[in-house]
Amino acid sequence: MSPLVASIIKEFKVLSRDKTGLLLMFLMPLVLALLMTVLQNSAFKIVNENKVDLMLINNDSNSLFFQNFCKGIEQTGMFDLKINTKEISSKKLSEDKESIVVVTIPKGYAYTLDQEVKAKAEQSLQMFGMLESVSTKGIIGVKNIELSFDPVLQESYRFSIKSTVLSVVMAIQNEMLLKQLFYDVNQSEPDSAALSKILPKPLLLSESLIKENSVANPNATQHNIPAWTVFAMFFTVISLGGNIVREKRSGSFLRIKTLPISITQMLIAKQVVFWIVTVLQTLVLFSIGILIFPMLQLPPLVISSGLLPLFLATLCCGLCAVSFALCIGVYSDTVEQANGFGAASVVILAAVGGIFVPLFAMPEVFKLIANVSPFSWAMKAYYSAILEISPIHKLLLNVLPLLLLTAILQLIAFIGLKRKNLL
Repeated sequence: MSPLVASIIKEFKVLSRDKTGLLLMFLMPLVLALLMTVLQNSAFKIVNENKVDLMLINNDSNSLFFQNFCKGIEQTGMFDLKINTKEISSKKLSEDKESIVVVTIPKGYAYTLDQEVKAKAEQSLQMFGMLESVSTKGIIGVKNIELSFDPVLQESYRFSIKSTVLSVVMAIQNEMLLKQLFYDVNQSEPDSAALSKILPKPLLLSESLIKENSVANPNATQHNIPAWTVFAMFFTVISLGGNIVREKRSGSFLRIKTLPISITQMLIAKQVVFWIVTVLQTLVLFSIGILIFPMLQLPPLVISSGLLPLFLATLCCGLCAVSFALCIGVYSDTVEQANGFGAASVVILAAVGGIFVPLFAMPEVFKLIANVSPFSWAMKAYYSAILEISPIHKLLLNVLPLLLLTAILQLIAFIGLKRKNLL
């Protein structure tokens, strides 16, 4: 058996005795991924897919307009419609938090709208030369539908809701106008077949993403599984960094010089073992996202690009995390220094790099700052593997900064070992 293989086996045995380190490396990220996905799932849904709770108060007696209005609101697919039958004001409903949007149809609204439509129909016929005069008697101004919003709604969201409600009313008004014109010309009500012919069909828009072969912002699962996987990889600094410090202080590095194995081989063996650990961490966390999350009513993890890009991203991220831990262990004089500085730096880099809050939800200033964090580079690599259907060379461009940082960290660790006469 070669000295390197024997050293790898020895490191596996040493790691298997570190129960606390194994819990930190496997159980902690698993719990964090589950908790953060559950907590963030609703917030991600608000951005991506949730419907708005809309309460409708009908103070008008015209049931036909009310039915058409409800049908139009439901067809938009934007609202979760609730109809209030109690005698209560929209302000009171908003205060009781029953809905974040309340729409009130005032008394006599359908009648005033009908009068407005008849007047418009007569004016149209006069312009076409089919009517000599237009009656101006009895024209009543159309009342306004009242919209009440919860203060938590942003202005842009309010504008979107107002535009949607207005489009529903306009569609009803246009249908009423066409019916009235048909009646004035033919002196009869149009049947459904005739009405469907003269009513314009809804305009359709072709929707696509700006970036080819990609999907929209990640959901809670697509963000948290790779995020806490990367966090777990870099948190190996607690075990690997502390392990190196203990062996330095105990004199193991000096004793190794008398054995038929070099310190370089021993350090390579340590890195290989923890590199394998990072792959196992990825396997465990991604399996949870694929198999367990759907059972918990959470979005399942779907890998768009296949396993090869995911495997390459994992190897590069794991190698960078192991090199970071090696560097911390070489330059720390005590276990407390390695654990304290290592844990603090990992948390800070994770916060800056978009682990706790995804990059797309960050302010522009923080997006710029995130570019200096290896966590951000790792997340981009995983997003490329999970969310995009792209060739391997695009993934390699995302992992290139990680590989460069790995080389720099290995060089820094080598210089530290030389200065301390450990090589």
